[in-house]
Amino acid sequence: MKTIIKNIQTIDQAISSIFRILSKTAADNSVVVREKPLKVSTFCKGMISIFDRSDLRRQEEDKSFKATPTVRYAFYPDTYNPSRLGSIAIYTTNASVLCGMIRKYKTIFGYTIISANVENGRRPFIDVRLRA
Repeated sequence: MKTIIKNIQTIDQAISSIFRILSKTAADNSVVVREKPLKVSTFCKGMISIFDRSDLRRQEEDKSFKATPTVRYAFYPDTYNPSRLGSIAIYTTNASVLCGMIRKYKTIFGYTIISANVENGRRPFIDVRLRA
C-alpha cells in the first residue's frame, strides 16, 4: 500500500504560494498586492488584493481618489489547527458567479473545498471553507 504525504504548509507559506499563483495568472492590466490584515480583524492572518492598474495610477496622481480592489482575499486559520489555512473570504462584485465556479471545480488554489457560500457582511463575500 502506497502512502501519500501531503505537503503541510503554515498559513504564511500558503498565502505566499497563493500570492505567487495570483501574480503569475493576473491580467496585464491588474496588480496583485499582498497586504497586512486590517486591525479590526483579529483572526485574519493575511490579505491579497487585486487592483486595476489604471486605478492605482490615478490614485498616485489624484490624492483624493482611493483605488478599491476588484478582488480581495482574506485568509483565516483552521478552527482545529490554527497553524493551518482553514478558510478564505473572497470579496468581489461577482460573488455569486465566482461562488458557482468554485463549487463546480471543488478546489481553489490547489486546496479541496468543504463548502463555498455567499455571505453578507458589510458587503457580500464568498466564504470558502477548506479541507485540512
